Amino acid sequence: MDNSAQEDFWNGDQGRRWADLSPELDAHHLPVTGILMARAGQVQGHTVLDVGCGQGALTEALWQAGARVTGLDLSSALLARARRHLPAEVTLLRQDVTEYRPEASFDLVISQFGVMFFADDVEGFADLRRITRPGGRLIFASWSGAEHNPWFSVPRRLAVDRLGDVPGDPDAPGPFRLRDIDRTCEILRTAGWFGVSGRAVDLHLTPAGSLAEVADFATRLGGASAVIRQRGGGEADRQAVAADVAEAFAPYATSEGVLVPARINLFEARA
Repeated sequence: MDNSAQEDFWNGDQGRRWADLSPELDAHHLPVTGILMARAGQVQGHTVLDVGCGQGALTEALWQAGARVTGLDLSSALLARARRHLPAEVTLLRQDVTEYRPEASFDLVISQFGVMFFADDVEGFADLRRITRPGGRLIFASWSGAEHNPWFSVPRRLAVDRLGDVPGDPDAPGPFRLRDIDRTCEILRTAGWFGVSGRAVDLHLTPAGSLAEVADFATRLGGASAVIRQRGGGEADRQAVAADVAEAFAPYATSEGVLVPARINLFEARA
């Protein structure tokens, strides 16, 4: 499987931008991390692989729960961030999971938005099964459709309103690749997993900061950022879109911070 496009993306300007914004991303995804940890349950002493570990928020939670954790990611910049706050006993590898050949299999393979980027989904999930011990578990979160996730849809729409549309394919490797629960469950079964289940979970994302800071963050990654970049927009355009996002997100501002409604898909299976 050729994942070279993802290799280039995560080690280019976009990957470095994700690394620079890693504290904001950790806060943003904290509820998802909590859901995954709850589903993982008792992991003390277990060998766990965190696929697409990024800056290591989920990896750290697993280590604190007593697991023996290996984190895999394609991005050198994100792994460098992870290494700054993770102990030496946590293994971090810049590795394409489809080419990973560990010495032993894992009790649990887990991922927070890290498995939507395979060039071939069946092959990718078959590779994950190959490195999971018999009876071991797979747990991962992916995004539901954009229509259920204003964090993605609203900034992109406002950027398009200002600068014009750009082509996009939700079935390409990216955040919405696994939005269809039934289709994803079938992919997992075809890849050799059993006991497959998937369900939608509604929650609130918790980006840190004021409404203006959250809106600014929403234009630096994701759909709005892609539209601005591909349409040749400048900093003035980004700031204008951010102002529009702040207005659109105003109903989400609460005394506890900006709480953005979201829907994820949660999948579980066994090897």
